Amino acid sequence: MRRPGDQVGRGRTLIRDAVESRLGSDVPLGALTSGGLDSSLTTTIAAAAGEAPLDTFCVGFEDAPEAREVAAAAGTRHHEIELSAPALEREIDRLTWANDEPLFASNSVGIHLVADHAKRQGVTVLLSGEGADEVFGGYGRYHLAMRRASLGRIPALRAAAAHAPPVGRAGRLRALLGPDALVGANAFTPPSEAWALAGRQGDDPIARRRAMAPGEPGREDDLFVHDQRTYLQGILQRQDRMSMAAAVEMREPLLDHHLVEWANGLPPEVKLAGGVTKSLLRWLPRSVVDRPKNGFAVPTGEWMMPGRALGDRVAALTDPGAPMASALDGDEVGRRIAEHRAGTADHRVVLWSLVALDAWARVFLGPRMRAGLLPGAAAVSRR
Repeated sequence: MRRPGDQVGRGRTLIRDAVESRLGSDVPLGALTSGGLDSSLTTTIAAAAGEAPLDTFCVGFEDAPEAREVAAAAGTRHHEIELSAPALEREIDRLTWANDEPLFASNSVGIHLVADHAKRQGVTVLLSGEGADEVFGGYGRYHLAMRRASLGRIPALRAAAAHAPPVGRAGRLRALLGPDALVGANAFTPPSEAWALAGRQGDDPIARRRAMAPGEPGREDDLFVHDQRTYLQGILQRQDRMSMAAAVEMREPLLDHHLVEWANGLPPEVKLAGGVTKSLLRWLPRSVVDRPKNGFAVPTGEWMMPGRALGDRVAALTDPGAPMASALDGDEVGRRIAEHRAGTADHRVVLWSLVALDAWARVFLGPRMRAGLLPGAAAVSRR
């Protein structure tokens, strides 16, 4: 194996090539930037390689000094868009129609709004930093891959884990080396939660994801590859459908196939050198690389409270006449709503999933189809 320094150098070359090869465009091109590591890296390389100033776009809920700092350092024309609670509520049904299925992530609306703003500024191609987390190890759960790979290489431990009771220290070893360690690592809720809300135990909701998991503990890229096959697919679908609803093309340089093939051949201890996530990408100024992970987390928990923008949608989940009422256990749904409102539990992830499911059912299964142009129709006419 090459020395760590060689891997860093090779990675930088591949990343620069990946970004620069995606700058070719017959129409104005810009970049999404949140001020986080991935988008900052993409923006910095693109801005340095381009002949004209690059347009950068950021979406958030309030002031975004990190994105502004990166844009200033790169010399870009920077645009900031705020996602408000009323805007989120207003766009749910329209974007559910565009998505053709429930909006599994609440930040889908923000992605569409920033793409739509770029389109209005005349920018119809945007670079994105998506994929870096799943390729280079941006989540804390990737330390699981290192432990699993290390222990899985020991035949005696694999044999002991297969026959261990599901409790105590032996049970933890069994869970770590078992196939569901990967399936559960990137799941937001356990299957038991889905069954409780449905009021019955049905088919295993994660059976398909389990089938995609590498079967042999000890593979050094197991969790990375599993995430690329499962979790990343939904992220890319969300980005593609939300941007195309505004007639904007998204490009993901950090998913360049040459770069991903190289990165997938590296063991976790290289990607997580020194216990640091995405260590191979940390070659921007320390003011950028030392920031906490800067995900686009929508404060839906607050917006779901009574009187807030999503309060009525949450209350409608217990409506006996709702399209999904017969498929859900009303008591279980009501209990989670009550606990969330009282502050005794944080059910924002589950409640958003139910709100998104209810919106989909009302749009596609409701008593009448809602009139109106598809998202993107007006944007296309502006070309």
